[in-house]
Amino acid sequence: MLKYSIYFVGGVMVLDELGVPTTSILAGAGVLGLAVGFGAQNLVRDVLSGFFILFEDQFAVGDYVKIAGAEGTVQEIGL
Repeated sequence: MLKYSIYFVGGVMVLDELGVPTTSILAGAGVLGLAVGFGAQNLVRDVLSGFFILFEDQFAVGDYVKIAGAEGTVQEIGL
């Protein structure tokens, strides 16, 4: 990831030296980064919740659970 960031910054610097206006490129990159951050928010939250379930032993195999209208017996726990 760091390698690509360095490539991006280097590319923007080269374009700036060639006289290409780079403000729109940087603004677009900022908006893209913001969109990716908001999009990844649910994924990060779900992964962290999964780790807490695993490490805190909230559920065990054989437990009877009722979650969001679904109910049943836990058969397996994993990521």
